[in-house]
Amino acid sequence: MARLKDIALKANVSITTVSRVLNRDASLQVPESTKQAVLKAAESLQYQPKRSRLKSLKYQRIAVLMWLPET
Repeated sequence: MARLKDIALKANVSITTVSRVLNRDASLQVPESTKQAVLKAAESLQYQPKRSRLKSLKYQRIAVLMWLPET
């Protein structure tokens, strides 16, 4: 199973760049050619994200704290 490190080595970029490209980070400012290199490397290495990670992205918990005055 391919890891982000493997993709980074094949695409000649940092692990952070791979992570941000694969997660479609809107604030990432890299050339389109770099994004394509990362995606191509991920495809050629048959990268599959961990299912547990996908699940945690889909379902996020929200905590709500309420203070009620005593009456």
